[in-house]
Amino acid sequence: MPALSRSLRRAFFHDPITEYLFPNEARRAHRLERYFRFEMKGLFLRRGESWTSEGLEAAAFWVPPRESPPSFAELIAQLPVIWMFGRHLTRGHQVVQLLESKRPRVPHLYLATIGTDPAAQGKGHGSALLRVVLNRCDAEGVPSYVESSNESNLAFYGRHGYELVGDVVIPDTALKLWLMWREPVGGNGGLAGGRR
Repeated sequence: MPALSRSLRRAFFHDPITEYLFPNEARRAHRLERYFRFEMKGLFLRRGESWTSEGLEAAAFWVPPRESPPSFAELIAQLPVIWMFGRHLTRGHQVVQLLESKRPRVPHLYLATIGTDPAAQGKGHGSALLRVVLNRCDAEGVPSYVESSNESNLAFYGRHGYELVGDVVIPDTALKLWLMWREPVGGNGGLAGGRR
């Protein structure tokens, strides 16, 4: 977990939403590592699905399909993560609430985090991590969803079958997140049927 947290810290250090949520650059590295450790321990290793490259240069964290909102216990488990935002707790809460309001309401696999250490980027780690799960989505007929805070990543997701279905701007900023949906290959489509 510590090694993977360091890789993800390096992967997300200059991500636009990371810079917004952790604006103090001198403290960002430490806070990001703590954030990813708490996120892994409190959510993905217990109730989600986690995939890593063999050398822990890259990781992808997924939240399985669910029919109901998080339980009280799950929300309480996230409190340490929320407090990571420090003085910028309001920003973190605002972003989480905004994205949650836009998330599809039909069951889907949610790609919560995917990142590769910059030193290992361009070697296929991210694609390999996506393929292993998306192949299963195709076999089981399960759609998936991701939000991207970096426009340069849209082509990457597009190569894996994701389609842009909307965007959202963080209030009082110029920050935009792109919302992407992927129907399983061989799926019968579902966006037209109203996914919210």
